[in-house]
Amino acid sequence: MEGFLQELIEYNTNGVKKMQEGLLEGAESYFTLGLRLLQRNAASIQTFVPPFTYSQDGLSVPVLPNKAIAQDSDFVALFDRALVLSGNELSDSCIEQKLTAYSGFFMYNFALLTHIRGLPEGNAKRLSQALHMYTLAWQALANTGEANPHVELAVLACISNMAHIHRYFHRMSEVNSCGRWIWERLQQANIPAEERSLLMSNAFFYEQKESFAAFMA
Repeated sequence: MEGFLQELIEYNTNGVKKMQEGLLEGAESYFTLGLRLLQRNAASIQTFVPPFTYSQDGLSVPVLPNKAIAQDSDFVALFDRALVLSGNELSDSCIEQKLTAYSGFFMYNFALLTHIRGLPEGNAKRLSQALHMYTLAWQALANTGEANPHVELAVLACISNMAHIHRYFHRMSEVNSCGRWIWERLQQANIPAEERSLLMSNAFFYEQKESFAAFMA
């Protein structure tokens, strides 16, 4: 089982590196291999993980140099950072219980890649696929240890980027629901300052919108 997780981490690392280099097709190849690995081991994946530690150096890395693309949905920003897995989170015990968390992290990164590839031409099919993958990642992480910074960041990133796609398709009710959820979650989230500030823009829009609505009522 530990071999499976190490292999998944390797695919994730190589995929993220390719994203940083702008080699999106190469990144997709690594993530596709990782997805197949997940599918072969699906029976072993649990629905929870115990807490584990993280590096203060950061949990994610930027992968989208063109910030204009990240802002294409007006006021909803894309969280353009891929999640980094070093392997240091693994321990000799409870490895099976960590499978769901690692699967969720991996699925988020694959969703982000698909999301980025769908943005320049407004590819509705890719964006819909990314939305589905963010949902799968969020579901995998939803019942894990929420006090864990890795899990908190991954869940917030999924919801934030789901809002970005919903805004692209003009689904404002869904955008508002995501914004409300992010705003409430960030009040307790234990994540590094840089990632928090990037996520705050979407949450801040929701909070400002609600304040304006209350003022006008």
